[in-house]
Amino acid sequence: EIVKVVDFQLNEWTDHARDYCDGTGHRVEDLFLTLERVGFAHDDVAHLEHLSDGRVLQRIPQRELRRNDVQDVTLYMSTLADLLEEDLQATPPGA
Repeated sequence: EIVKVVDFQLNEWTDHARDYCDGTGHRVEDLFLTLERVGFAHDDVAHLEHLSDGRVLQRIPQRELRRNDVQDVTLYMSTLADLLEEDLQATPPGA
């Protein structure tokens, strides 16, 4: 259902699309819809799931990230957040 709504091919994440977050009570589907609204495409979500975005990896010291390792995911997400913030700051107002 989520794949049809946002045209993503989410592989195993689609198995979780009907689930709810234990912490917030929100549907996991809402996460994907929010990601789409902020500009994430299928490839972005796949990179996020597999910790494989080249722009992010260039900023991380040479090592192989494990997608289910808390420390690796935290490092990847923190680096991604820094990159997105830099992109946002570099974008002129109204652009």
